[in-house]
Amino acid sequence: MATDEENFDDDHESVKEKFIIKDDNKSDETDDEKIDDENSTSQEESSKFFGSKKSFVLVYTLSAMLFNCGGSYTRGIISTLEKQYKLSSTSIGVMYALEDVISGILAIIIPYYTSKGHFPRWISFGLFLLSVSLVLQVVPYAIYGPGRDALALTEEYGSEFNGNLTWERIKRNKLKNLCFENKTTIEDCSDEVKNEYQFATTIIAIASSFAGCGQQFFSTLGTTYLDNNIKRSKIPLIYSAHRFVRLLAPAIGLNTASFFLKFYVAPHLHPTINNKDPRWIGAWWGGYIILAIASILLVPILAKFPRMLPRAVERKRTKGEQLLENVEKPSIQDLFDTIKRLLTNKTYFCNTMAAIFYVFGFIPYGYFMQKYLQIQFLLSPSFANAMTGSVSFVASAVGLLTAGIVITIFKPRARYLAGWNIVTSFISALGLIAFGFVGCPANNNAEILRNSLESARCNMDCHCDFVKYSPVCGIDGVTYISACHAGCHDDFKFKNGT
Repeated sequence: MATDEENFDDDHESVKEKFIIKDDNKSDETDDEKIDDENSTSQEESSKFFGSKKSFVLVYTLSAMLFNCGGSYTRGIISTLEKQYKLSSTSIGVMYALEDVISGILAIIIPYYTSKGHFPRWISFGLFLLSVSLVLQVVPYAIYGPGRDALALTEEYGSEFNGNLTWERIKRNKLKNLCFENKTTIEDCSDEVKNEYQFATTIIAIASSFAGCGQQFFSTLGTTYLDNNIKRSKIPLIYSAHRFVRLLAPAIGLNTASFFLKFYVAPHLHPTINNKDPRWIGAWWGGYIILAIASILLVPILAKFPRMLPRAVERKRTKGEQLLENVEKPSIQDLFDTIKRLLTNKTYFCNTMAAIFYVFGFIPYGYFMQKYLQIQFLLSPSFANAMTGSVSFVASAVGLLTAGIVITIFKPRARYLAGWNIVTSFISALGLIAFGFVGCPANNNAEILRNSLESARCNMDCHCDFVKYSPVCGIDGVTYISACHAGCHDDFKFKNGT
């Protein structure tokens, strides 16, 4: 009897295990189906996202905003770069002019040779080049650090700075700012004339070249892709909305520069001056890191968009047009023929020349406006950037949105639009000319210069031409460009620390 019961129990357990196994198999099949459904749904959603013109406009606009942010951020920190690496405005202008030179050269080649390629991938490549440019901008700081002048203005390095150097070297550096009748400008200023940061300027120039190259891939092909995939009737409104969002870039870039310049170039140290002091060097490198990370994240997203959006494909098929035109292989001769055809088009040629002269006038304004405000009105770099970015954004945003709405609704003729462009360009030119008559003739900078003239009795025969800007307050209560301009012959410290 016991044996029968045991056999029954064994059979029961065996049957139970079979059912459990079957249930487990059923459960596994259900899980697999769920995973397949989820993957299928995910792929459909992904396909739907990357097949939408709204998605492309959104991603492309955000990417364009980052592009413009990089440029406006650079304009906001130019005066700080000059102090950090002892650069002149001429050097800065030449370095950043490379971006426009490279961009201008590639403007002829890139659109022609990539016209039948996969536009979104080329556009993402342009954004990648921007990311490389932004990373390269930080390399000089990674190599040189805050710099000796900046470290000397911190509590940690103030009196013991350059401890590895001999006392004679420290004394010699201090004597550079003092007055000596026998001082020769060539010998004593050789260290100043030799740019110890020459490698840094080279890196910045290379970064500018990468940005110029990326600009052509991104902007030229991006505009063409929008034009090829969106209905003609919707282009003015979408393009104005795209430009409106891009206009956030100068405001964001300049305000980001304003934010980072409030922090010292070495944030972990404690400076003995505040950000209103002319010797202050802000953390100019911080914004580049943020912009580089944001740009890199958008690169793979842009590359996943199709060669042609689905609705554009349907429209072409409906009209009986070929999706991909059969064209000859690009050649140098065909390139020159295309350029000749464009140059002989009077409307295109005149419009292009007008744009060139317009940009020629406004690029210096864009790059050096912040520095102009700092020098002419004694504003801090942080405040000058915040003010410029906010004002330009409001005016440009109102103009673009108004233009997009008016063109979409009223559809004015090309002649009227050209006339309106002439009027607004003329007013803009008058505004630029007006800057020459606006200023503060009695500001402190003017007083400093007047007090520091070589004709003053206190600094006669001092040879202060090449002494760097290091303002001091004389015993007479007057501010001078440097101790040399004040006629100081020696350097010592009072009990109060001055």
